[in-house]
Amino acid sequence: MSATIPTTPYSNTYNETGSKRLIKSKVEKINTIDNQDKTRYINRKRNETMNIITAKNGNRLQHSVARDVVKHCIQKLMPRMRTLDINVVFKRIPKKENTVGTCLMQENNRNFEVEIEKKLSFDEMVKTLCHEMVHVKQYARNEMTDNAIKGVYRWRNRYIKENTSYSKLPWEREAYRKQRTLAKSYYNSTPN
Repeated sequence: MSATIPTTPYSNTYNETGSKRLIKSKVEKINTIDNQDKTRYINRKRNETMNIITAKNGNRLQHSVARDVVKHCIQKLMPRMRTLDINVVFKRIPKKENTVGTCLMQENNRNFEVEIEKKLSFDEMVKTLCHEMVHVKQYARNEMTDNAIKGVYRWRNRYIKENTSYSKLPWEREAYRKQRTLAKSYYNSTPN
C-alpha cells in the first residue's frame, strides 16, 4: 500500500496514516486561518470606509490645500468618523452677505457643502476652512440644529433664542475659538 505523502516538517515523525491525518488537519487549519484573515481584512476594509472630500472651482493650490485642511480637521475633531462626504466649493460670495464661508448640511448629517470665498489669502482660507469644519463637527455629532423651531435653536442640551446676536451664539464662539488652534496645528503638521 503506497501513498504519496507531501513533504512537511511534521510528516517524517508520523506513519503514513498519521501523516495523512496531520497533513489534512494542517491544511484545514491553514484554510480556516486564511478565511479568518480574509474576513478580518474585509471587515477592516468595511470599517475603514473613507471620508469623501472634494473641491470645486478655484485653482489647483486651493483644491490641494482644502483637501489637506479638511483631512487634518477631521483627524483632530472627529477621528473616528469615516462616512463624511464634504464638498468644498470656492466661489465669489457677495459682500452684502457679510461672510467669507458657510457650512451647509445637505440631505443628512454626513453630507456637507462648505462654501469659501474664492479671493481669500492663503492664511484666511485655512482659517475659514478650519472654522467651517468646526461647524461640520457640530452638525455631524448632532450638537446643534440648523433651523429654529418655534424661535429657538438647539445647542447640545440647551436652547438658544433665534434673536441672539451672532457673536454670542455658542456654536460660533466654539468655531472662532477652535479655528486658531486647528490652523496652528495644520501649519505645524505640514512640512516646510
